[in-house]
Amino acid sequence: MAATNGTSGTIPTHAAGDLIVIFAFARNSTTVPPAPAAGGTVPTWSFVNQGNAGAACVGVVATAVATANNHTTGTWSGADSVTAVVIRGQAASPIGGQAGGGASTLDATAPAVTLSKTDGSSILLHFMGARTGGATVTWGAAPAGYTKRTEITSGGPICVLTKDATTTDGAVTVTRTGGTTGYSGHTIEIIRG
Repeated sequence: MAATNGTSGTIPTHAAGDLIVIFAFARNSTTVPPAPAAGGTVPTWSFVNQGNAGAACVGVVATAVATANNHTTGTWSGADSVTAVVIRGQAASPIGGQAGGGASTLDATAPAVTLSKTDGSSILLHFMGARTGGATVTWGAAPAGYTKRTEITSGGPICVLTKDATTTDGAVTVTRTGGTTGYSGHTIEIIRG
């Protein structure tokens, strides 16, 4: 997993057949960053969900299946940060339950989803982005049962969690200090092959 401030990011080591998940976040805008055009090392991105819900910031989750080992994110125009996750061993149709949203509160919540599989084999990714007004953000600890995988505290502040037990799912909230009210939160279930 790699999180980078700016309109493009780094995709971690990957190979043909791996699933690449992108979270592009704009901290003070409700304009969804559009997917870059496919070509060269940029794959064809498919939108999974987006969310702002009047929160004065917006995030979008998109995926692509790698066809090579040298893909790049491309430029997500208007984004303040881009996060890339690589998953190996996903199902042929890897996207299960998913949801995106947001609200004008300080703490950020990734919404609950209905899992497609409840046997514990799915991976749950929770992406959260914070509106800042240019301030630095301090993210709180991951709640019990979740693991914080990465975070950015300035520029385009984001926090990414995974759920340790994936037989059930509910909304998950991470506290924060700094910045202004407003967040974009997303949950996506990745079904394993």
